[in-house]
Amino acid sequence: MKLDMKKILHFSFLILLSLSSCYENKEANNSPKTEKEKRIPKYMSALKYKYNFGIQDTIGILSEEQKFDSIGNKIEHIIYSRGTIYLKYFYRYDSLNRLIEELTFGTDGNLKLKTKILYDVTGRKKTELSTAGEDLDYTDKIVYKNKEIKYEYNSLGVLVSKVEIEMGGKKIITEYEYDSKSRLVHTYEVTSGKKNLTENIFYNGNEREETIYSSFDVWEWNYNSEGDSIKIIAYDKKGKIKFKRIDILDDAKRHIRMEGYNTLAEPTFINRYYYEYY
Repeated sequence: MKLDMKKILHFSFLILLSLSSCYENKEANNSPKTEKEKRIPKYMSALKYKYNFGIQDTIGILSEEQKFDSIGNKIEHIIYSRGTIYLKYFYRYDSLNRLIEELTFGTDGNLKLKTKILYDVTGRKKTELSTAGEDLDYTDKIVYKNKEIKYEYNSLGVLVSKVEIEMGGKKIITEYEYDSKSRLVHTYEVTSGKKNLTENIFYNGNEREETIYSSFDVWEWNYNSEGDSIKIIAYDKKGKIKFKRIDILDDAKRHIRMEGYNTLAEPTFINRYYYEYY
């Protein structure tokens, strides 16, 4: 797993937007596939139902839409805030089905960021080049910058560091540490030669628990034995729970429901997911 500060900041918007995890295609295992696992999604939509005084709304507000091509690559992703488009992403792939371009549009409909992804001869991600759009009024309260990200690997082909250079010369270095089983266990941000821990990962058999540290709060991610996110808890610096999210997946590892709770463990929203298939 690859982590950077952009991801941490993006997760901070979960409290406001209750965004779902991105759909990921998983390699098939040796067990017989169900009908749902064989089907390729064409379209997904999510409706958000809020709670008022402990009672769930009967009408949901559209919170997310995703579209996929005929082999399951995500090609469009729209995130809504209170029924209004907040962010819109478009994705483009090469002949090997590798993501090579991502376009980000903001609330005002203007292009905010264009990212190109380059790969080395072995197929590993080598460089990301991001160019901010010309019309940056920051209506969506996200700062977009020109930047370049370079990925570095060791002799075994394992990612060991990422160097992010922003416009103006600011450099952010992220380093990764693995255990004897080549599982990621620590992520550090290197500033002025000092390593600051930003991610801790613990394993219990095949299950994984991940803790992400930011300047505002701490995020704890829990995964099942197949690597799917099933629970997220956000804590403030004093250790008090700020937000909790529980993900319910179907047997094909697709979201069917997402539940959000406040500091009193009271339900605040439910996202329900609907799929169309090829």
